[in-house]
Parts: sequence; C-alpha cells; structure tokens
Amino acid sequence: MNDGGTGADAGRVLIGVTVSPAELTFHEPCTTPLTATASYSDGTQADVTTAAVWASSNPSVAVVDASGHVSGVGDFVSAEPTSTVISATYGGKAGDVPATDYSGPDAVSMEVSPVEKVIALGQTAQFVAMATFVDGTTCDVSVAATWQSSSVAIAEVSDTGLATAVGPGTATITASLAEYGYSANATAVVNTPATALLLVTPGSLSVGPACTPQFHATAVLTDGTMEDVTETAAWTSSDPSAAAVSSTGIVQATPSLDVEAQSVTLTISASEGGATGSATVQFYDAGSGVVLSIAPATASIPVGGSRQFTATGVYPDGSSCDCTFSTAWQSSAPTVATVSTGLATGLTPGVTTIGGVVDSSPATATLTVTDAGVP
Repeated sequence: MNDGGTGADAGRVLIGVTVSPAELTFHEPCTTPLTATASYSDGTQADVTTAAVWASSNPSVAVVDASGHVSGVGDFVSAEPTSTVISATYGGKAGDVPATDYSGPDAVSMEVSPVEKVIALGQTAQFVAMATFVDGTTCDVSVAATWQSSSVAIAEVSDTGLATAVGPGTATITASLAEYGYSANATAVVNTPATALLLVTPGSLSVGPACTPQFHATAVLTDGTMEDVTETAAWTSSDPSAAAVSSTGIVQATPSLDVEAQSVTLTISASEGGATGSATVQFYDAGSGVVLSIAPATASIPVGGSRQFTATGVYPDGSSCDCTFSTAWQSSAPTVATVSTGLATGLTPGVTTIGGVVDSSPATATLTVTDAGVP
C-alpha cells in the first residue's frame, strides 16, 4: 500500500506529519492549498506536500488533489456550514486538519489577474481568477472556473487559466462561473518577437577584386530564437564607389576599384527590426591572371526549366572565390537558352555553350535543353 514515502533517512526517524494551516474554512468553489510537513527525530523537518497521499473524509463536501489543493463540492450559497477532514499520509504517519465549507456570505465580485499580459509568441502566461465575498474574504476559483479565449488563433487557454500565445494580436481571456452568474475578463497581448541582435557572417573576408562574396544576416530574437534575414535586411556599403552590396548581401567591387597600389577595406552593414550588424571585406591585389571555372561543366534542363551555374576564380596567390556576380555571362545560342548572373533558362530544344569571362579569363559549360517532359 502506498503511504506517500518511506519516511526514514539514514540516522533519523520520522515521528509525525503536520498539515497546515491548522484549520480551514473555505467557500465553494474556492481552491485552497495545504502544506504537509514531516518532522524527524533529529529535529529536522521536510516539506512532503507533493509526496504525501491526500484524502478527504467527506468527498461530498470537499475533495483534495495530489498536491494538497482543497476544492469545495457543495452548494455555492449554503445556509449552514458543512465539514470534512483533510488528511496527509507519509511514511506511515498521518496529519489532518478540519475543513469547513461555509458559503453563507455570498460572493460580490470576481476578477482575473493580471488584467493585461503581454506574451511573446510561443510562450505561456498564467491567469488567476479570484472571487471576493461579502465578508471581505477572497479565494482562488481558477480551477472551478470555465476559461475561454475570444480568439484561439491568438491565444489558447487551458481549463486552469494557463494561456499560450499562438499568433500576433489581442485576445480576451474570460473566466466564468456560469452556474453562479459570475465572470471576469483579462487581455492577452501576443507580440511577434523583436530583433534583439543582428549577426552578419562571415565577420571578415579578404578577397581578390573579381570576387563576389555573400554575407548573411541572422536575427537573434527576444524569445531566444534565431532567424535568417539575409533576404529581408537592408544592406549598405561604407563606400559604394569602391564596392556595392546587393539586397541579398552579395558584395561586388566597382570597375573603378584599383587595388594594385593599396588594398581597400569596407564595412558591410545590415539592418533589420531596429537592429544593425556589420562585417568587413578587404579587396586586395591577389595577382593578375585569375583562372576561371564554371560548374557544373554539363547540365540538362527541359524547356521552361532553369539551372544555376557558378563561377569560381583562382588567383595566382592560390586564393579562390565565388565570381558568379562579377562574371560576364553569355549563351552561344540565345534562342536555345538565356543566361543572367549564371542562371540559365531553357527556351527551345537544343545545345548551347554557357560562357563566362572575368578579367579576360574565360570558362565554359555545356547546357542541353530538352522537350518539356523528356528526360
């Protein structure tokens, strides 16, 4: 038989269990917490509220859950008080308190707190329903109340008042005791997480003048999550006359940039949701005579299909980089396929050569365009 625990530790013996408060007077449908404390032979005590086994001698008056929370069961307005005994058993020892459900003074008001709660998307918040009686006493009726949300697309609410933020907006959270004619409202405001920090990666680059590196922006949100905002961030270059940055974070040196005498270092910044992050890129003289290659070397697409080709340049100093956006692209048969910044689109069946040139260095690939539906 489960008695809530062994009640014995090395070197000490359980001598008793005490339930507090020593007596309880409550209004139905209030929920009132009790505490069970174990006392040991060495003078120490321990909270065993959740380990004890709880029981009510008269469940028609009040019930008690596994955590020691007592709820009345009788009429909300009773002419005479009714009683029960609430007990907690642990380690073979038991303690109890008399509990009286006396609902003579009628409730005069009910409220939900907090009155307004801002909840981050995906997070939760606990609402509590309280009833106030004519005699001035108050009690928690969250368990007995029926909870509703005016919009479950914004906030859902459990049968104990725990709200979960589902989508941006404002929802009314209502707790009601319909059988007694009482209800109260609160407001849940769900905000989309704000951008707390913006990270730009890589933090720094050093490349040849034909390179077109792409930077990425990552937003760290107030709820702790991270989101790639590379394509929505606002990108800027500290010196657009030396190098420009596209709306997707791709940096390209201008034709007038001269790095033979001295390298040029720029700051590339991204802004999103009020936050700003930055990185640096250095264009330096990596030597003349870049060797270009295009990948894939061969490809096949149907009419109406597309394929992205990339250009990679290798400099005399051994460094390599993506040159896709600085490459001059061309299709040998533009009636078969067109190409723009490496993206080829099939127009009619046939074969074409996709060519690219960077700093007078050429490279080619072969593209076959097939009838739509023909592999």
